[in-house]
Amino acid sequence: DGQVDKRWRALVPGYGLGHDVAQLALLFGYDVVGLDVSRHAIYQAMSNCHRLGRLSRGMEQAQNRHEQTFWHNAMVSEIPDVAEGRIEFVIGNFFEDDWLQVVGTDKFDLIFDDQFYTWLPPSCRARWAQRMDELLARPHGRLVCLESPSKKPQMAKGPPYCASIWHYTLHLANPGNDQVVNYETKVIETRATDATLRNPGLSLLWRAASAVAHHGATEESDDRGGEYLSVWGH
Repeated sequence: DGQVDKRWRALVPGYGLGHDVAQLALLFGYDVVGLDVSRHAIYQAMSNCHRLGRLSRGMEQAQNRHEQTFWHNAMVSEIPDVAEGRIEFVIGNFFEDDWLQVVGTDKFDLIFDDQFYTWLPPSCRARWAQRMDELLARPHGRLVCLESPSKKPQMAKGPPYCASIWHYTLHLANPGNDQVVNYETKVIETRATDATLRNPGLSLLWRAASAVAHHGATEESDDRGGEYLSVWGH
């Protein structure tokens, strides 16, 4: 189908230390864009990715839990002979377009949201959903969300803010509609407009509890407990 030589593109907004970027590129072969507003974050993530690259090739030994997890994933990967993907870190605002000109694309086959959603103020969630809808390639692009803290009370202060699956579902199904969730009164309202009916947004394809907490969360923790991975698509 003309897709033999296609390079699969992934986006990781708010990539933190860069472990997710490294894993997608080094273990799964994606060309990955890591996006953050901080220049300091880029320097730190580049250093980490360089070390993880050496780790995945057996040139260094794991020194902490994150590196041990990465090394384990490299050893048990069921994807044979995957060529390492390219890694590109850019400075930019997720909600603006300047950085898209830098990376040379405005569509991604995979977007990995590792708690980026929960560190945004709830007032930004409608825009977050609209942006994900815009950036995800159609029809086969996938948005993967690490939901945490899913058990935190809706009105509790953050960040991180509550990661309720119902909020994800409502926002992603109705991208850009800031009326689908009322965060001020604890009452969730759905008000589909003509625009949202024409563009139904993203649907939940798969969801499961994380067997091992991605960031040290525990099921017993009211603040950070209950991590889930969910996959969304058009």
